[in-house]
Parts: sequence; structure tokens; C-alpha cells
Amino acid sequence: MLSRIGMSVFSCLVLLCLSQAQGQPVVSVNENLLWKTFENYAQPTGKLTNESAILNGQFVATQSGIDRSVSGLEYAEDPDDLDNLIYRFTMSPRHDGKKSRLQLITCYVTPEDLSEKFGSPVLDPTLGSSLITYCNAANEPENGIHSYSYDIFLPRSGISESGYFILTQWQGTADPNIVKDEQGCVARLSNEDRHRLCEEMGNTCDDGTVLLPNGESSGIHYQHGGYPPLILAVEDGNLIVAARSDERKFIEKGGCGVGKPTPYNRTCALHPRQQHSLLWRMPIEDSMLDRWINLEWKIKWSEYSSNYRFHPEDPGVLTSNAWIRLSIDGEEMFDWKGPCGRNDEGRIPTFRTGINNPDAEPYPFTMYMRRYEYDYVTTVDNTDEAETLRSLIVRDVATTQNIGRNTVNEDMIFRRVSGSCTLRPGVNFVNLLTQTKLSSLKANRKTREFYQTLVKALQSQEEKIRRLERKLPSFEENDSQSYSPK
Repeated sequence: MLSRIGMSVFSCLVLLCLSQAQGQPVVSVNENLLWKTFENYAQPTGKLTNESAILNGQFVATQSGIDRSVSGLEYAEDPDDLDNLIYRFTMSPRHDGKKSRLQLITCYVTPEDLSEKFGSPVLDPTLGSSLITYCNAANEPENGIHSYSYDIFLPRSGISESGYFILTQWQGTADPNIVKDEQGCVARLSNEDRHRLCEEMGNTCDDGTVLLPNGESSGIHYQHGGYPPLILAVEDGNLIVAARSDERKFIEKGGCGVGKPTPYNRTCALHPRQQHSLLWRMPIEDSMLDRWINLEWKIKWSEYSSNYRFHPEDPGVLTSNAWIRLSIDGEEMFDWKGPCGRNDEGRIPTFRTGINNPDAEPYPFTMYMRRYEYDYVTTVDNTDEAETLRSLIVRDVATTQNIGRNTVNEDMIFRRVSGSCTLRPGVNFVNLLTQTKLSSLKANRKTREFYQTLVKALQSQEEKIRRLERKLPSFEENDSQSYSPK
């Protein structure tokens, strides 16, 4: 007959066998591992990444908004796979209403990468924040099927039933050399011209806008950030997957906010070329907590081109839909086709994981991640897959028309080098109306709809006026001249 102690040991062994058979850990994840705190956070957008900042040859860590909090990233060796690490993300917001994020990203440039691309490991200061467009992760084949696999662990004690947190996202690589004025002209500057504009004239380039020495907006904007094309998020106790597409060559940082709960499909009245789709929503069940779950994505990203025949203002155009499949623990959750991506001149969105708190939620959140793998194929042997890829094409653009180039001198006078327009500094007040956050107005639904209709009507009139101006000889003559801020 078993003693009380023997019975306890026997019971533990039974539980151990059952949990292992179900693929679940016995205790909350790996707390007995030797955890190390990571402190070497990187700024890969405009700075080179040293080898010492790269984790497991795959990631660099970035953070914002977690200062003066107990949030942080830790890592430990994976006892079942010594070639990999386990990452623990702990988010404890500061309760001051600020957004925060703690992520591992795959898009960065090392001195060795720079040397391969430019023949020198020394960073040219004029390259600036356009450096990120050269990262290897973004320059994989746009026409490939990309596979991403990794495990996540959501501890029951570490997640909240309320709030919105992004756990995985694919982010674009905004090129700051693509600029736009508030009259609608989209043009490209050279690295040297953009550096001159931001660093040598007394201006400040901040959050996508060129600010004059007096702190006021110049009316010139550069690409900076933007919505992630694809996310996996926790939203009020549900797992969701949402996709976005933006075909424009100049992609704004903001634009079409969709609110909560995330709608299935959304086209914003003021941003009709942004498309939003909810691909999947599922309540977080008890069986998904306190154990490792494997996520495997297969993604063929949307492709884009540019041709002024389709859009006289901004020539970006969607040419093919995306194809996105997600399996969890080997079971397919969805198989979706539709627009998803960014018109980043052939660059694909890049993988990020961790905790992103874009709505400044006050709730703490903990997540673990391990065993990330990435691969792609550009040819498929499966007949059905090949047929599906052909069916994704939505438009054949025979001729690609790149956006024109401008140059700028020390007096902030722009001149057209090629293309159809010259950048003109100056604030457009209709553009300011489109940037207004309607939620801050605290207006009812009918008032918001009236506001959107009014702004859309003003935008339509502006576009008609610009098209008429282009047909006038005097406009063509004036447009070849230069403009400077008043």
C-alpha cells in the first residue's frame, strides 16, 4: 500500500505523463531557467546594428515608452533546443497614457551588410533613416511564398481579459526620401537633398513633417512609419488577425483608424485607398493558456506598381492580392485572399514579435516566444497552389512610371528634375481637416458623418481644380519654376 508521500509522488508522475502527452508543460513556463535581462536595445532605423545587439543571429530588440517601469525583455537558453533562446516579454504600463512597445524585430543593417551593399562598413551620414530600407529581411522576393513559424506561451496569470495588445506584426520599411506637399505633389529626393532639408537649413524633421526653424510646419511631409500590414493581436479576450493594404507611393503614418471591436471590413471615407480586413477572430480558450502553441504562417504578400494613368496624384496601384494562411498546432485556422501589404517599391513587410501597446492600455501583459524560423519559395510544384497564385492578379500594369524627382537648395526652394510636379511648401488647411481625430471631437455619429462628407467634398473640389490647372499652359510653365515658403 502506498504511503501518503508515495501517493503524492505517484500522482505527480501521472500528471507529468498526462501533460506531456497533451503537449502541455506541468508548471507555468520555465521559471527555473537562468533568465538574463536584456538591455542592449537598438535603433535600427537610422543606425547600424552591431553584432553584440543581435539575439540568436535573428533579432534586435527595440522598445519605447517603458522607461521608469518594470517592463522588460529577458532571455534564457531553451533546454530542449540549445541552438535557440526563450524570450520573456513583461509589459507593465506606466499609467500615464503613453503608448509602449517591447519587440524583437528582424529588420536591421550591420556594418557587414553595409559593406556588401556600398563597399564600405562606414555609414554615410546622408543615408540617415533610409538605412532601414536596405535591411535583408525587407528585400526578400516579393513574388515568393514566405513561411514564418514560432511558438508562443500565454500564461493565465499574465494576460488581461480587457485591452488591446499586438503580439505579432509585419511592418513596412518607410523610405523618408519620398516626400509630399499639401497640394498633393509626391516626389523623391536624393539622400543628399533630404539630409540638407532636415539637417543643414535649421529645419527639424520630426514624426513625418519638416518643421521650420520657428517650429511651424513647412507643409512638406516625408514617409515615416505607417500602419502594419498584418497583425496578430489580443483584443478584449479574443485573438484576432487583421490585414491592411495601402497602394499609394506616399504612405501616411496615420489614416484609417478602425476602432474597437475590430470590424471585418473597412474603407475610410477620407482614406479610400487604404483597405482594412479582419481575417479571423477567436476567443482565447483555457486550452490555449499555460502551454506552448505553435503558429505557422504562409504568406504571399500583395504586389504593387505605379502608373499615373490610374491615379494622377499618387501613381501607386495594387496589382495582386495577398494569400495568407495560419495554422495553430498544425490545424488550419483560415485561408484568406485579399489586399495586404504596402507599396514599398518591392520590399516586403518584416516580422516583429513581442508586446505592442498602441492604445496605451493600463493593463499588464506577459508573453513568451521561442523557435522562430523563416523561409520562402519562389516556385511551387503543387498545381492547385500555382493556380491560386495566378488568380491573385488583379491588374496588369504594362508600364511602371516611377514618381518624379525634386531637388532643394539652401533656401528651401524646390526644383523639378523629372516627373510632373514641383514640391511647394505651405500648409493646406483642408489637409489639416483630414488629420483631425474625430474621436477627440466627442460628436455623435451624424455629426461625424457630416464632417467626413464635408471634408470629402472639399478634397474632391481641390482635385478637380488641380486637374484643370494642369491643362493650362500657364500652369505647366509655372510648375517648372521653383517655390519657396513665405
